[in-house]
Amino acid sequence: MIQGINHDLQREAAKMHLKQASQNLLGVAKNNKDKQMIVDTSERWMDIFTKNETVENDLYCKTSNLYYKYERYDFPVTFDPRKYEFIISWDITLLDSLLKKNKKEKESIPNKYVVIDKESLNKNKDFIKIENPIMVVNPCILTYYGHLLINGTHRVYEYQKQNIEFSEGYIIKDNLHLDAMLSEIMKDFYLLGEDLMTLGKHIQKPVYQKVMRKSLKLNIDNY
Repeated sequence: MIQGINHDLQREAAKMHLKQASQNLLGVAKNNKDKQMIVDTSERWMDIFTKNETVENDLYCKTSNLYYKYERYDFPVTFDPRKYEFIISWDITLLDSLLKKNKKEKESIPNKYVVIDKESLNKNKDFIKIENPIMVVNPCILTYYGHLLINGTHRVYEYQKQNIEFSEGYIIKDNLHLDAMLSEIMKDFYLLGEDLMTLGKHIQKPVYQKVMRKSLKLNIDNY
């Protein structure tokens, strides 16, 4: 178990989110074909979240001696009516090594587009780490395809206060950051969110604009 995170509750929160989101999609779907597609996709994701085998096996290697000093960023996803919360965590030190291994280049990041949750700012300066670069996931499903700053909050916060226009760091535009999440269920939750957004966009299109089901790219199809 990741420190402070109960994975049984994580699974329950993921299932509750899936049920609620599927009901919302069914409520706006206008034809039986779309409704069946939503039901099928929901059932397949529910199987993923309810499978018997442990879904956190990778935690043991990521929290072993290799990564016991990792710097972590937690992003809480709270659902209405705010009874369930899902935590997505990234191993920042691991992600930094993955970015370098994949020869990703640093870029200029417009600070005005970066939204910082003030609660994520560490008030104890003794524990503020600056050895890892600024990292932004964009597009990010957790911010409705906007920017998500997962490392460098203190630096960017100070730059914003000083009206500094740009920061230098990584803009992660692909799903490389998924490999630095601390458990499989976190990856699955993120990929579920992408599928829900894809389905939502699809069912809102006029009939004459709809693509065939087989051309829809859903993450669940890779399982």
